[in-house]
Formats: sequence, C-alpha cells, structure tokens
Amino acid sequence: MPEIRRVVSFIMALDPKRRIKALSTTLGLIILAIILAFFAPEEKTLGSNIRLIYLHAAVTWVGLILFIASGLLGLLYFVGSIFPVGGDRFKNNMANWSSAGQTTATLFWVAHLTLGAIGAYIIWGGTWWDEPRLKIAALILLMAIVTFLIRLMVDNKSLWAGLNLTFPLLTYLLLWKTGKLFHPDNAFAASDSFSIKLFAALITLTFILVAITAMRLIFDIQKGQESKVQPDVGG
Repeated sequence: MPEIRRVVSFIMALDPKRRIKALSTTLGLIILAIILAFFAPEEKTLGSNIRLIYLHAAVTWVGLILFIASGLLGLLYFVGSIFPVGGDRFKNNMANWSSAGQTTATLFWVAHLTLGAIGAYIIWGGTWWDEPRLKIAALILLMAIVTFLIRLMVDNKSLWAGLNLTFPLLTYLLLWKTGKLFHPDNAFAASDSFSIKLFAALITLTFILVAITAMRLIFDIQKGQESKVQPDVGG
C-alpha cells in the first residue's frame, strides 16, 4: 500500500539520533516493565503465572486509556470547529494527536490480545476462542485496524476525529455486554496485598511512558507527512 510505504520512508528519513533515541527509550521501558514483573510478588493461587497477568493487565489498562484519550481529543477537534479559538492549527493538532493516540492504542491492544491468549492457555488451560472477553478483544482489534487503514487512505480530519470519537464508545458497549468465562474481574484492585497493587501500578506507569513516547513519534510522522504537501500549521 503506497500510504504505508510513505510512512516507513518517513520513519527511515528521521534524524538517526532521534530515531534511535525514540526506539531505544521505548525498548528500555518495555524491558523495565518486564523486569518489574519478574521481581513482582507472586500470588497464592496463580503463583509465578501472575507475572504474565501483571503485563497483560497493564497493557490492557493503557490501551483502554489511550482509546478514551483518542476519543476525547477527537471531541476537542469538533469543539474547535464550534468555538474556533485556536483556528485550524488547534483542529489539525487535535486530529493528529487523536489519531496518534488511536494508533498507539491499537499497538497496545495487539499486546493485550496476545498476552491474554497466552494467559488463557497457560493459566486456565483454555484457548482464546473459549473466552468471550478475548473474542470481543479480537473484534475490537479488527475494528481498530480498519479505522487505522481508513485514516491512511482518506485524508479527512473530520472523518478521523469522528472515527476516533466513536471507537471508545463502541468498545465500552462491546466489553460491557460481554460475559466472562475465565477472565477475572479486576483481580489487582480486589487484591488485599499492597505490594501486588504497587507493582501493578508501577508496571502500568512504565507502559504509560511507553505510550507517550510512541504517541509523540507517530504524531511527528503525521506532521512530517503533511509538511510535504502543505505549509506547517503548528506543532
């Protein structure tokens, strides 16, 4: 697809030091999260398998937060249309940040579905298609990929913002209406162990930093693509 090739070309055209810094920071933070999970306390029922759940829960929470943030940024785009305080610069930035958040959330959702499938097999002895929650997660991922492809093919900021605004609402409805077979109800929040909650929070915070780094890079890619075809409207 020509759009994907242009994105890849722009990434490779970034200043090497900047590209290496962004990628090394992201990789370092991911390694830090894995190390935290390795040293995190075990749980009497799950034992050492809880380390996988630490990571799974963290990427899930961050993915959901990013979907919501993307929707709110999309809403701000339309607020900028009604109350043009910042003009086109504000609207353009809100659309780009919203789409950067949506793309980053999609990457986290891939990790969510992957770790969830592994966890279902190792911990509960089931497969992802046995768990209704993971089936819906797969549907949400498919919707996110379609949304991403539409943004690549259609250069319409109002459409981008509208899709990003609608997506978290659909995601919430799908998750709310879906039952659970193996999947627990927020086990970390229900835990009586302060140390378990602390490590879950630290791992989640680490992945939030990963998300911020990724969003910034994706935002810069989008702005770089626009600068090739139109004057810069602000950063």
